[in-house]
Amino acid sequence: MKKILAFALALALVVIALVSCGKTTPPQENTDPVGKELSAEGVPFKFFLVAGENGRAATATISTWMEITSTITIPETVEYNGHTYPITVVGMGQNIMVDSPSTLTSVSFSKNVKTISDRAFTMCVNLSKVSFGESVETIGNMAFSGTAITSVVLPDSARKIVRSAFFGCSKLDSVMINNDIETLEDMAFGFCSSITTIQIPRSFADRIEGIFSGCAKVVDGTVRVLYPN
Repeated sequence: MKKILAFALALALVVIALVSCGKTTPPQENTDPVGKELSAEGVPFKFFLVAGENGRAATATISTWMEITSTITIPETVEYNGHTYPITVVGMGQNIMVDSPSTLTSVSFSKNVKTISDRAFTMCVNLSKVSFGESVETIGNMAFSGTAITSVVLPDSARKIVRSAFFGCSKLDSVMINNDIETLEDMAFGFCSSITTIQIPRSFADRIEGIFSGCAKVVDGTVRVLYPN
């Protein structure tokens, strides 16, 4: 009888062990704050988390770059509270994103950045070199207005350039716009007095004077216009 009881007990313990092995600890719910400016140790910028379809934090928006530096490279992600968020938006559309605008000379965007918001780099007067990455879709109002940028080469991902995005960039010499662009608002490159070469889809050919309003060589008809294949 004792042998039977011992066998039954052993069998029960085996069953319990097997059941326990099959159980997994449910993932902890993400409660990171959405819509609140945040900072993280070792990160040179402040940021906001943006909710996804489930209402929980899913992506990040850089609000302010605090480090005083001549070169900014936007990282692909930011870590917060043990979670990793892709940085998809740069700037909050309210003011200059950098704390030291006159110091900045170049900026590079990572492959995750889709939107450069209104006024993100406006009046960064020494910003001469911008690498737009491979995923930028939208460049907002006055995003680069008044900068020293010399060349704009937009990636194939670009879809919308808002009014005055590059307004008054007096050193801008050439602009290369891909065939997949959908929206080019009037004055997007307004009063860029040094432009000599424009590559633009044929579908916008009859609107060049509006898009490049006030550009000297566009006004006098001597600008070189190229049409991508």
